[in-house]
Amino acid sequence: MILTGVIERLGEQPLEAYNAQHFYNRLGATTLDYLYMKRFPQEQMAPTVNDTIFRRQWLQGYVHDENAAMMGGVSGHAGLFGNANDLAKLMRMYLNVETYGSERYIKEKTGDEFTSRPFTRQRNQRSVGLEKTELARGPNDVMEKNTSKT
Repeated sequence: MILTGVIERLGEQPLEAYNAQHFYNRLGATTLDYLYMKRFPQEQMAPTVNDTIFRRQWLQGYVHDENAAMMGGVSGHAGLFGNANDLAKLMRMYLNVETYGSERYIKEKTGDEFTSRPFTRQRNQRSVGLEKTELARGPNDVMEKNTSKT
């Protein structure tokens, strides 16, 4: 959520416009969007979650994270919508160390920092910018040994 404000301030435009200009349009990923329901018909959207507590309805084309919803649906931690082909382009760019085709989108140093995990000693799986589902042991990860006996 904080990163959203940083990007908007430094980029001098809303996050949604910044991402479209610097990433999605350049990737040719025309369906990627935070507010999918503003651009595409509901028939093209799969329901993603039945929110029985906060909004009390099936969500379709709108972020399910309550904090992101309170921010209007656009935030760095909000869900991103798009078709499989466009999501694959974005993920390929991340997997290729921030490049797609022959074009660099993110500086390598920035990508390394964004995916670093500063709290591995506390067994925290979150990196600076992403939630990682498992703690892989790499050269930059410091893990405490499990000394408990079962």
